[in-house]
Amino acid sequence: MQQEYYDVLIVGAGVVGCSIAYHLSKLGLRVALVERGEVAGESSPSEHVGFNKTVNAAGMATLLNAVAEIAPKLLEEGIERSWTGLRPASADGLPLLGASRSRPGLWLASGHFRTGALQGPLTGHILAELIQGRAAPFGLDLSMFDPDRFGGWVG
Repeated sequence: MQQEYYDVLIVGAGVVGCSIAYHLSKLGLRVALVERGEVAGESSPSEHVGFNKTVNAAGMATLLNAVAEIAPKLLEEGIERSWTGLRPASADGLPLLGASRSRPGLWLASGHFRTGALQGPLTGHILAELIQGRAAPFGLDLSMFDPDRFGGWVG
């Protein structure tokens, strides 16, 4: 078996991860994108339930009510599967974005909570520039998004 080598490994292929991979590959880097579920996975309503990933009737009702308004014909179809996940959020509500000083080589773009799909393309562009050793685009001050602001990363 031939071994593959990559310049960057991205764990998490949601909108943010896919955007970062896109921007880095356009710069000529070899990028590996790892996701345990579907790439650029689904998005849906969010509830504050801690780490409980149970699909519940109330959540399904919310989605089915939206389907009834938008595309009522779909209500005639069966439900093939249901799935629920967690939306990563930081303690202060701001994303973690940039290089970790405590773990050289660790770059983070996480904690967007519900806005990952909206912020993903810009986050990808920003992180791709930073990984290349360039300044943050548009003169952005990223200090409030410091990935080590809650303490260092161990491991």
